[in-house]
Amino acid sequence: MKEKRVKVLFIDDEFLERIKFSETVKLLDIKIDLMLAENGWDAIALLGKSSTFPDIIVHDINMPDMNGIEFLKKLQSVEAYRRIPKITFTSSKKASDIHECLELGVNSILQKPLDPEKYQETILLLIKYWNLNINRA
Repeated sequence: MKEKRVKVLFIDDEFLERIKFSETVKLLDIKIDLMLAENGWDAIALLGKSSTFPDIIVHDINMPDMNGIEFLKKLQSVEAYRRIPKITFTSSKKASDIHECLELGVNSILQKPLDPEKYQETILLLIKYWNLNINRA
């Protein structure tokens, strides 16, 4: 039987944020397949090419080409994507951004700068909440 891995899609236009996130989730005691995208369009392309949906999506709000809110709106148009747990990771302090993300189905909002422990805690909570059966590393 093939072992279950958690598939995480991380979307952020900042290269260093993608590296920090990658290094942070590697420290979790779970098997993770990480997909990285620079903006919403890149993420949509990755989703279209993938044979399986991610278990969790983590995204920024402020990105060029397609920002995080536009990305969430695109996800809303596809039934299967609406069900994927989503974490917004942003430096935006605008209440309207936060409110709109929550209305578009985001499960958790984390503020930049990166807090590795908070990332790990939130991902583990979502795995537990969504009852994702995964194998430990």
